[in-house]
Amino acid sequence: MDIDLDRPEAIRSRVKRIIAGDFDYSHFATTIMWLRERVAKNSTLHELGDFLAHPYRDRGPTSAAVSDLLMDFLDNLEVLDPKKVGAELAERAVKVEEMYFEFRQALLDAGLLLAEEDEALATAYEAFVLFTLSCLHESVLITKGWDVVLRVAITNNGNLAIFGRTFLNKNGRAFRTNFLIFSTTLAAADWLIASVTAGFVREPLMYTAAPKLISFEGR
Repeated sequence: MDIDLDRPEAIRSRVKRIIAGDFDYSHFATTIMWLRERVAKNSTLHELGDFLAHPYRDRGPTSAAVSDLLMDFLDNLEVLDPKKVGAELAERAVKVEEMYFEFRQALLDAGLLLAEEDEALATAYEAFVLFTLSCLHESVLITKGWDVVLRVAITNNGNLAIFGRTFLNKNGRAFRTNFLIFSTTLAAADWLIASVTAGFVREPLMYTAAPKLISFEGR
């Protein structure tokens, strides 16, 4: 990190760019990495900063939760009801909106966002969601026994989300497993026409349809 970024005024200049709508990927990345050192370690914003710093994650709340989830899947693979499990995953999924509100509050707490600028920051909400998806896309969770690749997908309600993909091996059979981890309220159709996407996301988000919130192929 550049030395001047240790100064709050350097981060403030980037926040002003975000508020003005004149920003790119680096403005969010730099601001979140600065905030990462100043928010609670169990916050979703801190976890997002960890993904930025370490795309291959072998620790943290997301890695731990996914590891526990896969252990439960493996133990009960023969009797799992994908429809029921899918509903539970939708309820448990980390909501990217929560990250945005933590981002907003952290900026206010640090004095980097003025109260009168709050409404202007809200116009960057969609961009924040896209930034988050871009950070998580193609990251890898290294859990106890599994490497889980995170990818952007479209849920059956048309919204963008992050699914994990891995293989569960049991009784000599391999089950390719896809499951919801992060959810958003951003419609894929909106993403396709969003003006901020050009040159903004870290890499092209090659998402695919995921009609089920969980699937076990090969079962």
